[in-house]
Amino acid sequence: MNLLFYEICFHFFLLFRKLIAKFLGYSCFADIILQSKMARTKDKVQDFIESTRSKLKPIYDENIRQLTAYAQEKSNKPKEYEQLQAWDIAYWRHRQCQDLYSSLKIDPLQISRHFSYEHVLKGLFQFVEFLFGVKFELENNFDEQYKWHNDVQVYRCIENGNRDSIILL
Repeated sequence: MNLLFYEICFHFFLLFRKLIAKFLGYSCFADIILQSKMARTKDKVQDFIESTRSKLKPIYDENIRQLTAYAQEKSNKPKEYEQLQAWDIAYWRHRQCQDLYSSLKIDPLQISRHFSYEHVLKGLFQFVEFLFGVKFELENNFDEQYKWHNDVQVYRCIENGNRDSIILL
């Protein structure tokens, strides 16, 4: 079969999905798919993206500002780093961390030993709650057959009072 055949089939498939959506009273096929998902509608997905972006953008901008200042300070050619490019960020972030750890005489591997799983998990859940408004509760009444290991913990996700989903860690 040639490429043209597959392209025609693909376009037919997309058209068929669009017709199904219209027939069922939806504006597009994505609306059908989202009905069974947590988001339910395209608008909720867009609201979620915008809400997340608005909360994280100021933090990101400040981090980039500090990293740009660091790159200009440490570089032999500060003019090149008036605005960091995407490929510069990882390099300068690594250099910044190296300088920070070496000046404090701290080994990041030794530091990691002082962070317990429970403490980090609590911090992660607090961050997710701040960012997305979602809370997590440990679920003790969960069918053991779905756990792949005895150490797996089940948390119930609570959003606007709804307890629809779970995560397994």
